[in-house]
Amino acid sequence: MKLLVVFGLLYLTVCSSCLHLTGTWKTSEFFLFLAKFGFQKTNIHLKTDRQGYIYGNITSKDNRTDLATLVVVDKEYFLGYYHNKSIEVKSDACQSMFTVIDTIAYDTVCAENGQEYMLRRVPCPIGGLCPEHETFAETPLVSGFQFTYQIYDLNEPRFCYVSLMSCMEVDVIQDVDEYQTWPGWLILGFRLCIMVWFLLELRGTFLLENKPEKLDFYLHFGAGFLAWFVYLPIVAIIASQVSALWRFKLLLSVTSSADLFAYVVLVHMLWPTRAASYFQIQSDLDELEEEMEEFETETIIGEVPKAVRT
Repeated sequence: MKLLVVFGLLYLTVCSSCLHLTGTWKTSEFFLFLAKFGFQKTNIHLKTDRQGYIYGNITSKDNRTDLATLVVVDKEYFLGYYHNKSIEVKSDACQSMFTVIDTIAYDTVCAENGQEYMLRRVPCPIGGLCPEHETFAETPLVSGFQFTYQIYDLNEPRFCYVSLMSCMEVDVIQDVDEYQTWPGWLILGFRLCIMVWFLLELRGTFLLENKPEKLDFYLHFGAGFLAWFVYLPIVAIIASQVSALWRFKLLLSVTSSADLFAYVVLVHMLWPTRAASYFQIQSDLDELEEEMEEFETETIIGEVPKAVRT
């Protein structure tokens, strides 16, 4: 299916800068990068006059609609989106590309609760508006065009990346991770229960032990693994405040590092040269020596004169 693309990008200042694109695109090509366009910081007092606009018309010759998605995002969301387009299975690529975008972007089918208007379903009906503008009639439009993006940032300049994708059946991705669901909470709760049981058993061991070297070992072992038990709930709480773009990477890097450190400490503490002083480890040679001592004792007793023994 070929789409006719007529596109304009405009930044309004006293002297305006713009980019105009016209052409056709086959949806069988899956992905088409159109442009990267910069917008200056918006003047809060002249917001309407100093913001940028991305607008245009995208139609098909046979008036078919809803075949592809027009995506306009800034760098924060574009990097992961663009990187995942190389996945060979296109259905998997579509889902991976929109994983982060769907957490904030509005879509008429997949994400009705989204807050940002980054996506437009195209082609639009000939002589009509794109579906998003039909749903939200109050969204400003540049006259004579089927879709309009308003681009502004009151804090800093920004770059927008514009592309077309032939994905229409992307599953809804929620802005949640493992530890924001019931199974995740259950895992954290079970982990804390195991921690309490660990502390109770450690306390009982302390009360029964009287050798200083073993008490010192139990103290360090308990302190280290108490920290290992506690870190995950704390990191899960912190991660819930982190952008969805970096949340998974944060959780994965921290948990992997903590587990690796725990294994290293455990190997160090239980190295064979140290283990004998912490545990009652007995070899076959030790058992043989004990049998010899017992035999020698019995022999000596047997050789004592009968008169002396009486």
